[in-house]
Amino acid sequence: NCNLTFWYNMNGRQIGTLQVLLKTSISNQLLTLWQKTGNQGTAWKQATIPIRSNSQFAIVFEAKTGSGFLGDIAIDDITYSGCDTGQTVASCQPTQFLCSNQLMCIDRRYRCDEKVDCSDGSDEDNCRPFNGDCSFETTLGQCQWTQSSGDDGDWTIASTSLNGPKRDHRNTATGHFIYMDSSKQNPGDVLRIQTPFFPASHGVCYIRFWYYMFGSPSMGPLKVFLQNRNGNTTDLFWEMAGSQGMQWNYVNIPLGSAQDFSVIFEATRGDQVNSDIAVDDVSFTPECSTGVSPAAPSHTVCYQGTFYCAPLKQCYPNDWKCDGTLDCPDGSDEPNTCPTTAPVTGQVGPTTTHKPKTLSTTPAPLTTTAHILPNNCPQSKFQCSDGTCIPLLLLCDAVADCPDGSDETPSNCPITKCDVGFYYCKKQRQCINGSRCDNVDDCGDKTDESVCGNACPPNFCQGGSVCQKTGLKTLSCSCPTGLNGIRCQYRESKVQRHAGNAPSSSSGWKAGVGVTVGLVAVVALVIAGYFLWRRQRERNFNERLGIGLENPTYDGADMPSDFQMNPMEDPFQGVRMTSDATSIENPLYQEA
Repeated sequence: NCNLTFWYNMNGRQIGTLQVLLKTSISNQLLTLWQKTGNQGTAWKQATIPIRSNSQFAIVFEAKTGSGFLGDIAIDDITYSGCDTGQTVASCQPTQFLCSNQLMCIDRRYRCDEKVDCSDGSDEDNCRPFNGDCSFETTLGQCQWTQSSGDDGDWTIASTSLNGPKRDHRNTATGHFIYMDSSKQNPGDVLRIQTPFFPASHGVCYIRFWYYMFGSPSMGPLKVFLQNRNGNTTDLFWEMAGSQGMQWNYVNIPLGSAQDFSVIFEATRGDQVNSDIAVDDVSFTPECSTGVSPAAPSHTVCYQGTFYCAPLKQCYPNDWKCDGTLDCPDGSDEPNTCPTTAPVTGQVGPTTTHKPKTLSTTPAPLTTTAHILPNNCPQSKFQCSDGTCIPLLLLCDAVADCPDGSDETPSNCPITKCDVGFYYCKKQRQCINGSRCDNVDDCGDKTDESVCGNACPPNFCQGGSVCQKTGLKTLSCSCPTGLNGIRCQYRESKVQRHAGNAPSSSSGWKAGVGVTVGLVAVVALVIAGYFLWRRQRERNFNERLGIGLENPTYDGADMPSDFQMNPMEDPFQGVRMTSDATSIENPLYQEA
């Protein structure tokens, strides 16, 4: 029941157009809610517009000038009603996801897409990989992706590039992506890479990915094709060409085919070297693997900070995930993606071989809606599992600041290490490098404003570093040699990050070929230099003999000094000119 009310005045003979547009957090498209064009009279008029949006939104007023200066447009007294952010959502459509704070619904195609859409970030919690998903942190074979054999080269897995992105889309220190290295390809070369196959579907499957295209205006294009299992049909579903800015860009598009299909990414090398094209964090909605529409939730929704164990129909704390103990019989708390050793089978209660685990003696009733765990920490603080509050800047920075270490657990930290100059932003679930302590909330949850003032928090500076203040209130640490990071908590790597250090999707023979080509090039340069030196020597010798003409083939070395050219014959002899003497008639088409 959200409504926008405002007053407007559009009086004049040359009035243009006034529009009210809706901008949402999950789409770059502007939706027109209301529009008026032309003279509306001298009086102020009131307009009330209903707003329907299941995601965060903003209102844009857009005024367009008319044909002259007699066209002023004015607005006043803008009010909202029924749009309070504290109002909870009772339920969502089957094709939507209810955020944990129960304040908004988002389309399921935005769930687990490496981009935060819920205001509490819960749409990126408890994500697991599906068929075809690939973050390129492992080999292509583990993602079941394959390089095409009929193209002009292979995509490269890298953590940085010379002419393309310097780091992966989440700005991590060790993250990887795939890219076309334009310095190794010729203009017009095409590179293709293919996903595994998906069952036939229509209107339920979506692919999400990030791409980077910055450099030459004529770079690309990057294309996304669908190919059926027989390989006799290939359809273009998406295309982008030209430089798209020095940042990673997000794509979310529907896929579908009457037959089983796979996805092909195709990059074309532009006419300039700075034409690298990169792709990262490709994911598919669960419906791509099933080929059917999502069903309504068949189980209760757990509290924020917990996950659902289907076999036991029980909600467990997120801290029980990836802790080495198998608490849920289906293994959902210990997936293969956990950075732990093989889990040991345990049970809830004091008889477990690990630290005793107990659920609350008075658990809240399981309902069909989500609830919020009590949080007594301010917005710029992270609440540890024991209730301690620490600044958000200390979250996921490889230093355990919570007494129980919960600020560095896999369930709270999808990223293990940010790149130099970046820090982890919990709301955005990625590393950012926004300015700190400038009263501008770059992260959205005040992470960048959480450690400011005149003195660093206790144990803030690591490795014997010293707290220092830059600007009015920005705090950091003066790192000794060999350490880096805001807190000097990371040891500097002795190996520079470049594409060669990343897992390669191609065989080792490419390195040998590169060395061989390099040696051949050196030898070729030496031989070319020798012949150029000899040619110049002969030319100097000829000049001393007084020879004024050089034959490009023989250099005039054997010609007599009195050599003269014969008079040149008229090339147009016998050819009739037209009357204006500016063109030549073609003898094949002369009139008889």
